[in-house]
Amino acid sequence: MSINLIQLVAQAAKQKSTTDQVFGTVSQLKAVSEAAVTYLSQGLMPVPVPLGHIGPQIKGWPHFQCTFATIPKFFCGKCNISILTGAPSGGLVDIDVDSPSARLLAPHFLPHTNCVFGRLSPHTSHYLYRVSEPMKSKKYSISDGPNPGVIVEIRGDGHLTMAPPSVHPKGGTVQFAAGRAGLPTVVDRDLLERSVMLLAMATTIYEVWPAKSGNRQDLALALAGALT
Repeated sequence: MSINLIQLVAQAAKQKSTTDQVFGTVSQLKAVSEAAVTYLSQGLMPVPVPLGHIGPQIKGWPHFQCTFATIPKFFCGKCNISILTGAPSGGLVDIDVDSPSARLLAPHFLPHTNCVFGRLSPHTSHYLYRVSEPMKSKKYSISDGPNPGVIVEIRGDGHLTMAPPSVHPKGGTVQFAAGRAGLPTVVDRDLLERSVMLLAMATTIYEVWPAKSGNRQDLALALAGALT
């Protein structure tokens, strides 16, 4: 273990009880091992991921456990880093906003959180929260329209998320959004679930909204009737 890492571990141990401590320069750290120390000090469980892979190659990774002492063993050399969602990270939930349209609408529907990151500018595809009750994972998809596929995904227990400063296999470095490198905000589980559902609904409507004004009026009336 390098001297710098030892110092970082000591500093993290002192800050562990500080609820408003932010991740700060995690996205700028060259050593993933240093990022692992930072995440672990905030109650998040980091998992090593080989470069070029999206997921870990460790057998039984949903139950992976890392300590400050074992970080040099698991995060040695060049690798990426993911964070377990759910109970291993204190009720962490990642709202993975896949669709470009959903990313555009997300700030208007999702609760505010101090922790947002992604691999594509403006790095706003992952919104992280903490909930006090277990939250099931769920995907919302669209099969029609110009951009079929997954709109948004709730990642709860049994999942993980690639985190800064990883280099994504599809290109780009995972980075925090500007001013959003803080701790995941604590929210009500039911409120979060409803917000994600509304985001998926709004994105679906946005994707299929007709270009002609007359058709838009017909759709608006039909939608208003359905939501009454």
